[in-house]
Amino acid sequence: MAGLFALGAAAVAYRGILKQVAKTAEANRLSKDSNDHTRTANAETARKNSEDQWWSTLKWAYEEAKSFKTSAASTENLALVGILQNLGELEDISEFQRSSADRVIGIFIDSQDRRVRESAREASANVRAAISNSEARESYVKALDAVLVSFASSVGARIQGGGYLADIGMDWLLETSSSELIAVAWNYHRNPSPLAERELMSEYMEILKLGHRAGAQRAVAKLLVVTNRPLDIDKYVVPDTLRLSCIQWNEGDSSDVVVKALQQLMHR
Repeated sequence: MAGLFALGAAAVAYRGILKQVAKTAEANRLSKDSNDHTRTANAETARKNSEDQWWSTLKWAYEEAKSFKTSAASTENLALVGILQNLGELEDISEFQRSSADRVIGIFIDSQDRRVRESAREASANVRAAISNSEARESYVKALDAVLVSFASSVGARIQGGGYLADIGMDWLLETSSSELIAVAWNYHRNPSPLAERELMSEYMEILKLGHRAGAQRAVAKLLVVTNRPLDIDKYVVPDTLRLSCIQWNEGDSSDVVVKALQQLMHR
């Protein structure tokens, strides 16, 4: 029973990791008085807190794994393997973090319990796939960044980004020659779930709504979402006041797909 309570505590900590960055980014967007330095500092604090919490949870999991391995508590073992897999599959963590989670999962690979053994092998395979996926995502972002930088140069626009911009919750920000701001976000998934897709669209629309409600003269009013998988925004109710466009683009595809989408947004 004590083991189950401990696992429950770990699950709470795990959810905390997911919420930490989102809360700080939201606070940054809502704070009208925040300057660039403060927003940058807050984003770095959120990243540090999230990483510290991740390592604390992994350390706890490692200590529990060493004791659970020799016990007959298969339920706790299975739950612990699941938590470790979730830790290893989180987005925006380093390859070293994923590999560390995989090594702890390895404690259960030779378990005498068949269910635990099979669960651990499947979890390890999924975390290793996440490592491969991280490398592909990094390559994808670099390729898209090159396209956006080239486009900005061709139309005399300024560009910020190539990484996450915490103050607007996006990845790139284009400022056109007429001072209009267009945000660009990328989304790379090998096997996206319908739930993740809905949450993604909800987040994007909320970001645009915040800009409109703020009434700021230079609020972000247009957004281009670039994904490696089809994302049908027609399934979602997007108010006419929100200029949101979504395209599918993969590394190796013609840059014309991205360029055309940006040109259309500029004239909407």
